[in-house]
Amino acid sequence: MDVPIEFSSKRSTKSGSKYDYVKVRVWLSEQDARDGKKQNDDGGVGGHDNDSSDSSSQSPRRFRALGRSDSGSSSTSTGAKKHYYVLSRFLLARMLTAARVPKKKATQIMLELKKKLVDENRLDISQKQLENEVFALLETNGFSKKYVECFGMITSFYHLKIPLIVYICGTACVGKSMIATHLAERLNLPNVLQTDLFAQIIRMSEDSPMHPFPLWDRKDVAGLQGTAASQAAAGAVGERSPTDSGDSSPVASLLHEFKRECACVRKSVQGDLEKSLHDGKSIILEGTYLDPAMFTDLYAAARGRDPPGQERAPLGELEACDPYAESEESTPASLERRDKTYSPIIVPIVLAMDKETHLDALDQWMTSSRDDPAEAPLDSEKEHVYQTLSQIQNYYVRFAKSHADTVKLCYVDPMRIQDTVDDLHSHLLEEIMASFPRKAKAQPP
Repeated sequence: MDVPIEFSSKRSTKSGSKYDYVKVRVWLSEQDARDGKKQNDDGGVGGHDNDSSDSSSQSPRRFRALGRSDSGSSSTSTGAKKHYYVLSRFLLARMLTAARVPKKKATQIMLELKKKLVDENRLDISQKQLENEVFALLETNGFSKKYVECFGMITSFYHLKIPLIVYICGTACVGKSMIATHLAERLNLPNVLQTDLFAQIIRMSEDSPMHPFPLWDRKDVAGLQGTAASQAAAGAVGERSPTDSGDSSPVASLLHEFKRECACVRKSVQGDLEKSLHDGKSIILEGTYLDPAMFTDLYAAARGRDPPGQERAPLGELEACDPYAESEESTPASLERRDKTYSPIIVPIVLAMDKETHLDALDQWMTSSRDDPAEAPLDSEKEHVYQTLSQIQNYYVRFAKSHADTVKLCYVDPMRIQDTVDDLHSHLLEEIMASFPRKAKAQPP
């Protein structure tokens, strides 16, 4: 006879050590930490909480604002508020990951940190003490001084709310969305805009300025097969395209239509860009319809110079470069920081693929997008799509090579995606360090 199994609702199903439930408060000053410890010793605010719930309940903005005073407050007898936030191992591990510390190692370091603080009964520490403890653990675990400096830079970068705008350009099927997702996860950038979705919405609207079908599905821009080989060869060696020389060839017509559609998408994302600049938020824009030439005004404004042959565009970028404008109360600290204007960091990236790899990716994409996956696309269809996209890719590559000092060109290998992400991650850290208002000169790890 089977004995029925009874489950008690009173018994907690949670399991874990004491380190998961002890709350460590991080104060923004040494004096606040001492006062908080004294209050805790006198039986004030409790010191137990579930660390896992802290990590899940705190938003990504809490991670970005490591050291900001928006997590909690404690009022003194004089009425002054002393701000603190609750230490989260999860968010600090994400910060270490942004500094190129391996994910598994970052989690281990944060476990060691929480265990050390709890064992020493240090439940109220200052921000400076926390950073020193993290630095010491990094060195103990074999990480060089470069990682320590990079972690400190990343911490201050998010604290100062310097907007980072990343453009990931490239034609279809080169891995833009995948790479953008990986970079956003590593750097904890929650805002990723897929401009191809903007293009689809524009196409479906009434009186749309864009054609209902994308360029590679249109017949009015056909006729590339006759000039494809010569144009591809010219693009490979960086020669001028027909559109650059004023030629009215099919390739020039194709690129003209491509740039026109890019301008429509550029206008649709302008509001998101201005909001990111004004609020000091970072954002990644990825998609096919991102002509890097249309963002030279914004990039030049970030570098403090005018685009060649152009006046600085009055789009509000310059006045939005101050991340503290209208975003904080006029406290003495905010007024002092407001005097220091931090320009946005603009990082354009162009992704490309070699012919064989791109053809394989296009074949899989065209097959999977059909109503009947068993029906393979015709060779003529694949050739037309590839030739159309190859002209767009050649344009991107030519632009990146002619602006090598500002545009990162990266060839994608689907079998080595992680290597590509690592390379771009290091590139973003280098750009942040080069534009960061600090004297940190060490190269990122």
